[in-house]
Amino acid sequence: MTAPKRSPRSFPNRDGYSGRGRPSKPLITKSAVVETALSLVDEKGPDALSMRQLAQRLGLDAVSSLYNHFKNKTEIKAAVARRVVADIPRPRKGEVGSGWMLAAVVAYRRALIAHPHAISLVVETMPRSFAAANFDRATAAMRESGVGPDRILTLLDALEALAVGSAITSTTHAALRPSDAEEWTLATEHLMLDDSERFELSCRVLIENLYTAMR
Repeated sequence: MTAPKRSPRSFPNRDGYSGRGRPSKPLITKSAVVETALSLVDEKGPDALSMRQLAQRLGLDAVSSLYNHFKNKTEIKAAVARRVVADIPRPRKGEVGSGWMLAAVVAYRRALIAHPHAISLVVETMPRSFAAANFDRATAAMRESGVGPDRILTLLDALEALAVGSAITSTTHAALRPSDAEEWTLATEHLMLDDSERFELSCRVLIENLYTAMR
């Protein structure tokens, strides 16, 4: 009589994962994945972000653990984008639209400059898709202040484009200055404001003028 065959045992690896499907419970936290992904993007750029690279950074033997929190790399990229802009102030109910917009766009630019390699990733994932509540409150505040609904998008587009463009220019400023342009050099030598101050001044003028013109 032959003995019944035993099913081969699966021994867990150093992550506690036996190799059969996804782990029964997450081996890492969602926030750890996002922070590690952002660190990878900061160091090597968004093209370096892959499930395999991320797993290696987190000390995992397999990428399976990542799927406990995210369906795919696209979701991770969106989470990284949200993390970059997480500190942008949210408009409170009844808050004046123009005041919040200035603070928000300044904070947005500051966040992009802090993570220059993630700028394209943030733009690619469209801030309005993961910060819909903020844009909705801003829209409501502007409408209540008298800005026409058909003009609100124009103002938001202008501020967003200004913030992204300024962040890109500021992070590559040295490379953009021509060494043989005398008038340019003379003008930069007499600057009274730094990049951040000039950006805030530009936004203030844009908001005040457009906000008034669009009522």
